[in-house]
Amino acid sequence: MFRDPWVTAFRSLMNGKFHAALTIAGLAIGFAAALLLSLYVRDELGYDGTFPADVYRVSSAVTMPGGATVVFDGTDYALAAGMKMDVPQIQAIARMMPQDWTVRHDQVEANETVYWADPQLFSVLPMRVLAGDLGAALDAPNSVVLTRAMARKYFGTDAPVGQTLRFNRTHVMRVTAVVQDLPSNTHLVAGIFASGRTPFSNLAEMDARPAGFHFDGSTYTYFRLRPGATPAAVRAALPDLVVSRLLIPKQNAFGVAVTLSVLSVRDIHFAPAGINAMKAPGSAATVGAAATVALLILAGACVNFINLATARASRRALEVGVRKAAGAGRGTLALQFIAEAVLQVGAGMAVALAVVEQLLPDFNAFLQRDIGFPYWRPDMAAVLLLVVLTVSLLAGAYPALVLSSLRPVEALRGESGHLDARWLDGGRLRRILVVVQFAILTGLMIASAVIWRQTQFAAGSAARLASRNMVLVSAPCTDGLRDGLARLPGVREVVCSQPTMISSEDTVEMMETSPTDIRSLHTLSVDAGFLEAYGLTPLAGRLFDRAHGDVAAPPPDGGPQTVRMVINETALRDLGLHDPGKAIGLRLQASAARGQRFFTIIGVVPDFPTGSVRVPVAPVAYIADPSRFGMLSARVTPGRMAEALAGIADVWMAAGQPGLPRTLPLSLYAANLYRDLWREGVLFTLATGVALAIACIGLFGMAAFLAERRTKEIGIRKAMGATTGQVAALLLRQFLTPVLWANLLAWPVVWWLMRHWLAGFAAHVPLSFWLFLAGGAVTLVVTLATVAGQGILVARRPPVAALRYE
Repeated sequence: MFRDPWVTAFRSLMNGKFHAALTIAGLAIGFAAALLLSLYVRDELGYDGTFPADVYRVSSAVTMPGGATVVFDGTDYALAAGMKMDVPQIQAIARMMPQDWTVRHDQVEANETVYWADPQLFSVLPMRVLAGDLGAALDAPNSVVLTRAMARKYFGTDAPVGQTLRFNRTHVMRVTAVVQDLPSNTHLVAGIFASGRTPFSNLAEMDARPAGFHFDGSTYTYFRLRPGATPAAVRAALPDLVVSRLLIPKQNAFGVAVTLSVLSVRDIHFAPAGINAMKAPGSAATVGAAATVALLILAGACVNFINLATARASRRALEVGVRKAAGAGRGTLALQFIAEAVLQVGAGMAVALAVVEQLLPDFNAFLQRDIGFPYWRPDMAAVLLLVVLTVSLLAGAYPALVLSSLRPVEALRGESGHLDARWLDGGRLRRILVVVQFAILTGLMIASAVIWRQTQFAAGSAARLASRNMVLVSAPCTDGLRDGLARLPGVREVVCSQPTMISSEDTVEMMETSPTDIRSLHTLSVDAGFLEAYGLTPLAGRLFDRAHGDVAAPPPDGGPQTVRMVINETALRDLGLHDPGKAIGLRLQASAARGQRFFTIIGVVPDFPTGSVRVPVAPVAYIADPSRFGMLSARVTPGRMAEALAGIADVWMAAGQPGLPRTLPLSLYAANLYRDLWREGVLFTLATGVALAIACIGLFGMAAFLAERRTKEIGIRKAMGATTGQVAALLLRQFLTPVLWANLLAWPVVWWLMRHWLAGFAAHVPLSFWLFLAGGAVTLVVTLATVAGQGILVARRPPVAALRYE
């Protein structure tokens, strides 16, 4: 009894293979796209989910006079000891501090970022151990813990416990444990954890400093709460710790305020990142957009399926009448229509699962993630089954409830009886569904265009940054190294600077324009010729010149020092000036060294953004202070970058520098800067393509159905002299009005969403009205192109063939 409806449903689908293929294809495409986007959203929302919920990180913010604030993901190195002693709610606390080293074992050598850590690290941040004793792994100096990937990289095995590595080819470190690789959805990027008790580690060097008025935000501090404790008590104790442990009075002569904050480790990903963040933060707006797009694509696929199902069902009144006359009950007929929907939706989901399984490796490579899809797990399988049943019930509800209620006599006569004929034919329902589907399509097209324009805008900023063909070398700016690089074939010039341009280091100077007006400017130390090498020309004044004595040097008699500086346009505005010429010669006094250091502006240059367009350009003052140099920029002849990189390694070795040189082509830095934005643009473009494909499938099916329904009418019109164009226009008119309504529905919604999205950028493209017109025009063109072909095909049939129909 239960088997018969399913058999009948299967036979019915086999009798309409074209219709079944269209509906299954549309569902499969929509399900596959929605599943991939859902996996991405699930991965983002699960960030740092492998760590316990009671783990927190302390971050800090330094507010300068004038309101400028510098945010750090880390804290001062001295804070952890004070928190452990003064805050009883803390069960365990540990620090990490990164430092770049060259790591070597036998013939394998590479530059790595080593994270010096306290022995309690793995009590605070538990990790799965593969070899060794993780509890005591960092107790001894010169001990290291490797992730599996690092262990395989240097030793070719998962358990190299007891073997040694060399840091900078000098310091011997012993492997004490190996842990599982960190998942891709964690803010941590460490591969080598080293004991902070090692004498030459920067953590040990920091601990050896004498206590005093200081602040350093380079130490990552994590703690774990005692059972039953809340982070509120820790937050309440932080202001006093700034005074008692960091020795920074609330009211100090420098006007500096340090604020500490506590954040759950699971909330780090979507929190604003500090200047020394391990990894770029996630975007809650992007995740929300991805989830919305997944739902819209799924809705579009379901609407498309329901539309085709109701259209086909409205032609089956005669079948219902025959089956009812033969004794079939309403429940049997309803079950048959539901069974047809379940078979089609189930087939679409099965195809989608196969597609996702094939595409997932490429999807992970594109996102640089390691997202799994365990659809066989009970929780995942239950969600997929719920989707299949929900869509099936929605799609089968109309034929199951409406058609099965027809009386046999009415159905056999082709009448609808007491039912509203317009709803039975599905005309009004289909028009509503078409409006919804094309509103989704139009919205995605406009959103994709806005995102792509912003991506191109950011790419233009990156291209301007990378157009100088620079390679950056992290190294002390010694004469031997600089001259050696300058002599390399293909290297046109070499200039020195502070690493601030591409690193998390940040130097802020407090300057007084008057005793009551203190301003904070970010200072970047550069060599004479640096600004010219990066293509900056002065808006007023001049640039640094050694012949003018612009390079800063301590005064020989220990008296007041005057430093010459070049400021950018943002700094000009922060100083309350608008005319660059009026800034030349302006003298400011250093607030931190009152009466001992003065700054004189000698030039003004345009803003030179080296960070993401999401972040406003900072007020920068360039100074020529060689004591701060830590990076060389070598301008290379186009096409000779690989040759230059090889030559830099030779010069590095000849200069006797330890380890390997750390080099980074500026073009690669610029590309990485906007990689996340580029991914967003590609994702939305692909999503729009999927929605477009689903809409075309639905349009084609609907056009074929309408053409079939009106075959006899078309034959009569042709016999009465109607042209092919007139007949095709007859079919097109039924779709154009819903498409126009879809545009009116989509425009205000997508305008609000895109305006909110663009607000997350410090610089962005305008939200132009022509994009909305273009989106609507594309939707109309797609409709015309899809429907016109079917309309012309039907219109060109001979009238006699149409009149013989039925």
